[in-house]
Amino acid sequence: MKTELPKLKQRQKEIQTLLYKFRFLNSLHIQKLLNHKHKEKIRIWLNDLTEKKYLKRYYSKKFAGIAAIYSLGLMSRRYFKKNKIKDVQVLLLDRIYREHKYTFKFKKHCMFLGEIYISLLSLAKKNKVKLRFFTNTDLRGMRYILLPEPDAYFAFEGKDNSAKRYFLDIIDNFMLNKDLKKRVEEYFNYFKKEYWQDHTGHAFPEVIMICPDNRSKKYLEGQVSKMLYDEDANILFYLSTWGEIKSKGMKSEILHKVEVD
Repeated sequence: MKTELPKLKQRQKEIQTLLYKFRFLNSLHIQKLLNHKHKEKIRIWLNDLTEKKYLKRYYSKKFAGIAAIYSLGLMSRRYFKKNKIKDVQVLLLDRIYREHKYTFKFKKHCMFLGEIYISLLSLAKKNKVKLRFFTNTDLRGMRYILLPEPDAYFAFEGKDNSAKRYFLDIIDNFMLNKDLKKRVEEYFNYFKKEYWQDHTGHAFPEVIMICPDNRSKKYLEGQVSKMLYDEDANILFYLSTWGEIKSKGMKSEILHKVEVD
C-alpha cells in the first residue's frame, strides 16, 4: 500500500517547479523568484522540503556565509509523477537520481541562468512587456528545436502583439575553440534549414552568447563575423561576458552586436 505524500504549501510546490526548470538554485535566487520579502520564511520552507526529501541541499561549513544550493530530491520525483504538473516531462524526472553527482561548475551554470531570468523579469517589468522564458529543460523534446538545445529561448511580447525573440547560450570556462566554432556552425546550419521559420511562422530569433571571459568573446566574435560574411545569413548575434551580466544585468548596452568585417 502506497503511503500518502506529505502535504505541501503552495509556495513549496512553486519551489519544486522552479528547481525542475533550473535544476540548481540557491536560497537567494528562490526568494527573488518567489518575489517574497521574508528570508526567514523561505528558509523554513526549504528546511521542511529538505527534511521530507523533496529537495537536496548542498552546503559546506568551509564556505559559511554563502547561500546553500538546492536541487530536487527523490520525493519530488514522486510528487511530480503523482500530480502530473503541466509542462513537467515525466521522462526527465529520472535525472533526479543523478543530480548530486554534478560538478560545482554545472551548478554554477544553472544558477547563472536563474540570475539572467531574474534580470529579464526586472527588465520586462520596467518596459511593461510580457516575458516568455523557456529553459533548456522546457525545450527538451520540443519538435524542430536546435540540438543541442540552447540554455534558454525567451521572448518579450508587447501589448501591440509585437515580439522580440532570442536564443541564449551560456559558455563555460575552458571551452575549447573548436567547440565554440562548432556551436556557431550549429546555429548557422539550423538557420539555413529553416526549421524554426517554417514551423513557427516567426523570423529567426536573435542569438545571445554569454562568454566566460574576453578571450573567448573575441574568438567567437571573429568566428561569427566570418560566417556572417561567408554565408550571407541574416542572423543577429550578440556577445557578452559573465562578468558584464553579473555587474549590470541583461541590459542592451552590455550586449555587443557582431558586425561583418
